[in-house]
Amino acid sequence: SEKEKIHDELRKLKYEMRTWVGTKDYTDIDLINRPLYLAPENMLPGYGSLTSLEEYKAVIRMTQEEFTKKILGNEPEYKKLREEYEKETGLKIKTHDDAIKLAKRHIGGTFDNAHAAVWLKHFKRENGESEEHRIDRFNKWLNQQAEDMARAGIIKHIHFNDTQAKDD
Repeated sequence: SEKEKIHDELRKLKYEMRTWVGTKDYTDIDLINRPLYLAPENMLPGYGSLTSLEEYKAVIRMTQEEFTKKILGNEPEYKKLREEYEKETGLKIKTHDDAIKLAKRHIGGTFDNAHAAVWLKHFKRENGESEEHRIDRFNKWLNQQAEDMARAGIIKHIHFNDTQAKDD
């Protein structure tokens, strides 16, 4: 309908506006219940950075820690960000625990299971192990990695598809 078209256009304009006006003018953002977040994706093996799960986890953790230090510091840009966030949400950021909760709310990762599953070809078979057991062992390992990352606040978004570890 015409009303829906107008609504969609207004939403698009509002989204474009927020990049140069600021998020406080984008009224449908809810920083507590539906926070915005930065979520780099784990990549396929051999594609440069963020290809191993260990590197991926480390980058997310280091970024969260770096943000935590900065939001608690006195750099004018981060001090202003902290003050605006506290004013908008009513949440106070005074301690490392407060700041790391904030960092984990807004900095996480996009976990692509198909990218991670491509690592199966690098998962070595143990002596006397069948191919079926190797795949099962890999799947258990990958599932445990994903669960651990989710519990640790590393994963914020998931790309999930069944590729049977053959391709992305």
